[in-house]
Amino acid sequence: MTVSVKDKLDLYFITHLNLMYSSIHEEDHSIVINKCYWPLLEMCEEYRMPMGIEISAYTLERISELDSAWISKLKDLCMSGLCEILGSGYSQMIGPLIPQKVNKKNLEIGLAVYDEMLDVRPKIAYVNEQAFSAGMVDVYIESGFDAIFMEWNNVYSNNKELWESGWQYYPQYAVSAEGHKIPVIWNNAVSFQRLQRYVHGEISGEEYSKYLESHRGPRERYLCMYGSDAEIFDFRPGRYNTEVVIEQESEWKRFGIFIEGLINSGLHSFVLPSDTLMTSDKEAFNELRLSTAASPVPVKKQSKYNITRWALTGRDDVRNNGTCYKLYSMLESLLDDKSCPSDEFNEYWKELCYLWGSDFRTHITDEKYTDFIKRQGILEYKLVNSQWSMVNGQKTETTTKDQQLTTNNQRLLNEQYLTVETPKVKITVNNRRGMAIDSLIFKEIGETSLIGTLHQGYFNDMTWGVDLYSGHVIVQPIGQPKITDLEKVEIMDKKSGVRSQKSEVRTLSCSVRTSFGIIYKTIYIFEDKPKIEIEYVFEWSGLKDASFHAGIVTLNPEAFDEDTLYYATHNGGPEEKYYLKGHEFNHSQPVAQSMISATHCLGATEGIVKIGDKDKTLIIRADKYPVSAQPMLEFHKVDDKYLLRLYHSLGEHDETSYWMFKGRTNWKMSVELEK
Repeated sequence: MTVSVKDKLDLYFITHLNLMYSSIHEEDHSIVINKCYWPLLEMCEEYRMPMGIEISAYTLERISELDSAWISKLKDLCMSGLCEILGSGYSQMIGPLIPQKVNKKNLEIGLAVYDEMLDVRPKIAYVNEQAFSAGMVDVYIESGFDAIFMEWNNVYSNNKELWESGWQYYPQYAVSAEGHKIPVIWNNAVSFQRLQRYVHGEISGEEYSKYLESHRGPRERYLCMYGSDAEIFDFRPGRYNTEVVIEQESEWKRFGIFIEGLINSGLHSFVLPSDTLMTSDKEAFNELRLSTAASPVPVKKQSKYNITRWALTGRDDVRNNGTCYKLYSMLESLLDDKSCPSDEFNEYWKELCYLWGSDFRTHITDEKYTDFIKRQGILEYKLVNSQWSMVNGQKTETTTKDQQLTTNNQRLLNEQYLTVETPKVKITVNNRRGMAIDSLIFKEIGETSLIGTLHQGYFNDMTWGVDLYSGHVIVQPIGQPKITDLEKVEIMDKKSGVRSQKSEVRTLSCSVRTSFGIIYKTIYIFEDKPKIEIEYVFEWSGLKDASFHAGIVTLNPEAFDEDTLYYATHNGGPEEKYYLKGHEFNHSQPVAQSMISATHCLGATEGIVKIGDKDKTLIIRADKYPVSAQPMLEFHKVDDKYLLRLYHSLGEHDETSYWMFKGRTNWKMSVELEK
């Protein structure tokens, strides 16, 4: 049986290969190659089935060590035109959580390995973990890619009032942060999850065939039949207790029989992913913005796979990401000396890309995690002791240390409110609420407070009938009472001192004892610039399984024009800007009916979030080391007003969480007026 061209449904197939897979032991790599990777190539060859294969450069190197014949077979299939390689970089990094320069290096190193080992230079980029950002589009374009492969389902859900559902069957253009565009070939999470269920024996071939037929339309269409892992057929990585038991029948054989049936039926043709780019259909190549203000970093599959998974939960993500930021800063300091041999630099970059791999941040095995921590230490040792860190005979400092504070006066205060003024700043803090900021005025632009506390009664809606503070800490342990620093404190006022870059400051400090330990807080009020800095020291006895927020900022709605209100940040690439009017969202909201404590976060890969309107902009900076806090936003229209809050999360909870704050942790953030 054949079908007419007008209602033809062409299928394309992309498999993701990754030996860094978090829960796969290194000693099992040969088993994975034999049970998963060889059958994939054999299916391609036996059924003459065109397919795309995405494989990290690290995985290529590892396979070459263990089974060079597999590499040769893949090269042959590429030369024959049956296979095409999609690129993802040296390691599977989550681009929107990583600085632009590291993302470009990861792709550059990966492309060099593909060229060396396969004699190919991929032209389609596989978006790692399908974690997209508009800024990453610019990175892909600058790295020489002609198209990207990204999941349709979630970005459509975020834009369904603006997009046509039929666009999923054709490549479109993804618009970048800087207004450039690149073709996007669609993955389909429902399609590949249902195929996985068929291959695992959970649904019948007839049921999956009916699903495919439901996508047939009035004109020729393209559908991604598969766009996920190869390591889950005839092998179980061991991430979940719910993984389906492998039956006696080979899953790859079951897979192949179904593919053969599709081909013989004449109902479908298989095409290479790049073939879809040749379409001239009227529904193709619309210019789309995949990111939104509410969801700037969309991710694959169901909501439990949101971006916090690799940023704030997992195996001590905030510290490990912080360590990678530190190593990046150290490596950047070496780049100032151009005499360092390029081979040495490339090895440092390659190792940093390896350490920033996503699979060290979720279901990692104990053995792999121990080796991961060891390799962090080795790279730091090499960078510290490299002869190329010497500039003019002196070590290059990798971090800027604040000048020691010198004081000439101090007093203890017990008033409810304390107001401090410098030539540039006027700030009022609340002694009875842990030195929370009541108002903050930058005198250069007037006498209106920009951030502070919205007192109970500001909103008529009782949903918001509470005090909404700034500068405080909220910790919500799972199944336990909330912990805050909103207690009566004794404030110490140090009337003069010197901060970084020799700026004179006033300082206010206090401490709050909680059930998990002591929080020390210091606010630095700058004399010579419109800026404050808040430094926190957490002395926890063992905080875990919690949502942990600090450096909270509540905007004064009367100070910013709602029509032009926006935020901007970097999510792995150039700055992205999002206007807020017409949106409603809360990144810190738990995922319904789950153990996931937050739905989203910003990458903020340069440590900056800007909030502003047509007249002014605040720059909110946050440390990325020793812990990499991630900003979250909340925005609501409340009657004729609005609420905008920024949180900095130092930890969230999901099924991968395995972190603890014990001992002393320093973290700071600042708010300043953009010049």
